[in-house]
Amino acid sequence: MRLGRSLLFSFTIAMLSAAVVVDAEQGLPALAGVWEGKLTPRAQKKAASKELGSPTTTTTTLPVVVAINVDSDGKLSGTWASAGPQGGTPIEIAVDGNTVRFSMPSTKSSWEGQLSADGATLNGKWSGKTFGGDATAPLVLHRKAQ
Repeated sequence: MRLGRSLLFSFTIAMLSAAVVVDAEQGLPALAGVWEGKLTPRAQKKAASKELGSPTTTTTTLPVVVAINVDSDGKLSGTWASAGPQGGTPIEIAVDGNTVRFSMPSTKSSWEGQLSADGATLNGKWSGKTFGGDATAPLVLHRKAQ
């Protein structure tokens, strides 16, 4: 009886270890899900107007929603959506340890950051073209509760 339990225990440990090794080899942290944040690109100056007499500075804050899926073959795919009627923009996702990168070739923008130890936050920086120029901004994404 003890031999049977020992074999069962050993088999269970071996299977769990194999699952951890496969996950580590793929380098895919648990990113699947919906992530939300607020993007505030650097302030943009508007030209002086006759009424105001001097240039004004405006700040635009855009809500961002990133949806990430894991395909049956283990490949990550997703979309990036912010304010506007265009819907989600497909993103290319790369993972290297805790570093995560999103590239959006169609909008010539990207995001790079770190996955937190608890898996609830992606803390990084967005870079892209906006308002006719290059811009960067910090962008923290929080996992949306399911």
